[in-house]
This record gives sequence, C-alpha cells and structure tokens, in this order.
Amino acid sequence: MNRLIIILSFILIQPTFAHEIGENDRPLENWYYQLSVGLNYPLYKGQIHSVINRIEEKTDSRTSSAEISVMGLYAPIGSKIHSLIGIKFLNGSYDAYDEEVITLHFRGVSYVHYFRSIGQGAFINFDIGTAGIVYNDSKIGEQKIDESGFAGRLGVGYAIPVFKETSLLFTLHNTSYKFNIGVVNSLSFNFGFLW
Repeated sequence: MNRLIIILSFILIQPTFAHEIGENDRPLENWYYQLSVGLNYPLYKGQIHSVINRIEEKTDSRTSSAEISVMGLYAPIGSKIHSLIGIKFLNGSYDAYDEEVITLHFRGVSYVHYFRSIGQGAFINFDIGTAGIVYNDSKIGEQKIDESGFAGRLGVGYAIPVFKETSLLFTLHNTSYKFNIGVVNSLSFNFGFLW
C-alpha cells in the first residue's frame, strides 16, 4: 500500500512528462485498450451477508482485497464527442479471509465520456452487464457458492497523458452486484492505462 501511495504522489506532484503533450498531439485511434488494478471495499447484504459474518467469526481478519480489469476494448463515438463505448471481458475482484475467498466477476458494455478529450482530463463511466459470485473454502476444498446475476457500475476519474498514445488513469468506482442470495456493493479505487 505504501508503494502505491508513493507512486501516486510522484505522478501527481511531478507530472513533468504530461504537460508537454497537448490535446491536438493525441491522434484519435480506431480502438482503445484499457487495463487497471486497484483496491476494493465490498459490503454484503442478504444471505451472502450471513456467510460473510460466519467467515469473519472464524478468521482473524480479512487478509486481502483487490480488483483487476484486464480486458477493456473501446471504440470512439465520433471525432468531437470525446466518448468511448466498448466491452469489458475480464473484470473481477476478490475478498480473501485466510483460506476462504469470495470472487466477483463482471462482463458487459462500458461507456466512458471525457470532458476534455479522450485520454486526457476528467471523465465519467458507466458499465452494465452480467456478473458472477464464487465462494471457495480451500481449507476443506469445497465451493460453497457459485451464482450468476447482474451488475451496474458508475465511476469518475482523471486521465494523465504519459506518452503520445498512452494515458495513466485514476478511477473511483461504485459497483452494485445483484444475485438471488443478496446484493454486493463495492467501492473501489483503481489506476491503470488507456492506449
């Protein structure tokens, strides 16, 4: 966590590489690819909340929690709209308690709007699609929950151009997952790249 804070501080305090790239220097691409990683904080409601309570009672603490999006593929909507529409193939998070892990994954349609230009400045995004939740207890080698559902996500962020065709992204997301066994609301902070 300390490394992440140091890296973020360096990039935000010393963006000497970013100010040289102007809005007109960034060509409009046919396709954009996005990759991001980050930290998430999930809140569970319904039957899944009872499962989490039982897990927390028999473990000392949550050992790790993270989120990753390794496949976002986007196309621009026109040349003057500053928006992208695309799909996310592999977007997931996990919540680990010793040997017990709860995994959430999402696939769907994604929309991103940049207020200045694509890959530069403030942006908002909206994702919607199908989701899944899996709960594994590796101590006894048993998969206790495997269920499909739906998810929606809202996000705000900021993009810093670091090279002519690459931007560094910082995003804050609120994701809501809906399953028959309950609802999971996840707040996450991610950083990644768009190129």
